[in-house]
Amino acid sequence: MPKFNLSYIQLFRHKFNRLVSINLFLLTLTIVLCWSWILPSYTQTPTPTIKSREVLIEEIKDYAERHVDNDKAMDSRLMIDLYEKNSVGLTTREITKIYEEEYTKLKEAKDSNLWEKINDDLFYGLGWFAALALLILLVFKEAIQGWVTHFINTFGKWLYNQIAGFELFWNYSLKRYKKGLINKHKQLRIPFRPNRPLSLQEIYVDLQFLEKANNEPINFSEIKKYNRLAIKGQPGAGKTLLLRNIVLSWAREKLKTSSNEYVPILLELYRLNEIEISALNMEVLKQKLVEALDRDDFPKANSFVEQSLEKGKLFLLFDGLDEVKSLIRSQVVQAINDLLDKHDKCRAIITCRAAVYRNDFAESVDKTLDIKEFSDRQMRLFLEAWKSEMPPDKSIDQLIQTLRDRPLIMELTRNPLMLTIVAHLYTQPAFVLPQSRSDFYQESTHILLNQWQNNFNQYKESAHKRRVLQHLALFAQDNASKQQKDDLSLDYQIVLEKFRKFYPI
Repeated sequence: MPKFNLSYIQLFRHKFNRLVSINLFLLTLTIVLCWSWILPSYTQTPTPTIKSREVLIEEIKDYAERHVDNDKAMDSRLMIDLYEKNSVGLTTREITKIYEEEYTKLKEAKDSNLWEKINDDLFYGLGWFAALALLILLVFKEAIQGWVTHFINTFGKWLYNQIAGFELFWNYSLKRYKKGLINKHKQLRIPFRPNRPLSLQEIYVDLQFLEKANNEPINFSEIKKYNRLAIKGQPGAGKTLLLRNIVLSWAREKLKTSSNEYVPILLELYRLNEIEISALNMEVLKQKLVEALDRDDFPKANSFVEQSLEKGKLFLLFDGLDEVKSLIRSQVVQAINDLLDKHDKCRAIITCRAAVYRNDFAESVDKTLDIKEFSDRQMRLFLEAWKSEMPPDKSIDQLIQTLRDRPLIMELTRNPLMLTIVAHLYTQPAFVLPQSRSDFYQESTHILLNQWQNNFNQYKESAHKRRVLQHLALFAQDNASKQQKDDLSLDYQIVLEKFRKFYPI
């Protein structure tokens, strides 16, 4: 065979084999695809009756669950209406049974859940709970208000005590201090008028003063220009009331002078009697100023006092040098002088009974003044505060005329304390002003002793008390320079000894 024919036959055979292979591949692929399409549809499709029945049962159970969750009542009629006509063969009895069994099971499970029950009871019982709470609040309203107020006040006071001393809060502390001063000094409490205080603002009368070098009276408005004063006066002349009126006027912002730039601190000097003589110095005096602020609602004021002294911003009011025990009086004077010398920009007033003062502050004050006794005008102004307490058949004019008819008693009542006693006694319907001083003292003592006895004294015999007091007064007068280191008090053992002479125990 020629060479050409062999090549042609080989080429034809190659192409034929290739064509057969391609067709065979395509046939195989077609069969596989067709089989894969037919087989899933046959093997995965469930019997329609079985699937529809299970789905229907689940729907019925879902309704039961929703009804329980929403706290709806069991509603079998609804299930029958919805599913009575079904194609899966469920009967009405089966539908009802499936629904009611599922509802009962879920309801019991929910009721057994304590938290769910509490939540439901709280929600649905909220109205009753609110009503009960309101009833309790109404019944115990005052008690609850008291508890809440007490808690708030206690906590507020504790918090204020923690922060009051910090410079950042000084302005607030000073406002509290002013309120404390007003509450403390707005009323004048009189020992023989228990529970019947007088208004200091109504009863206070501006005093007049005398300087030794000039017998012309000086009004209070004229002495405000002096930074430092020593003021003397008789017992009851009004020394303490003067200082109390100064701090009260400052607290009420009525002190229309440069004093408003200063913070007044009133220190009763008798408080130094508790200090050992060896410890009395300027630093102790500063601490007493801090304590004075604390008593009037400015606690922990150590830094405030120190800085204010350095800046000269304090108005120091030292009341009653005569009330300091004679044993330590010179040390107290020295401490005050040292303080005033070191802090020379601070204002100051020191008061003392005239009989005790020994020109102790001559180097520290600008002036030493005596309180002048009341004038007729001052007496009338003072008595106006008693007008509302006069019986119908008495008046201020009648009292003044009665005093003028008794010149010796009139002289006594130019003293504010004595005038207070007379005014108080005169408001008693049966009281008649005696003619002589001795009768006046006798009558006043008798009335005051009996009144004190009836109000709060436990001892019932005023005559017995009078005899004891008379004997003690005579003893104190006769032995003031002999046995008493302190002319302001009597030793307890001595008083007890004298008392036993009259009434053996």
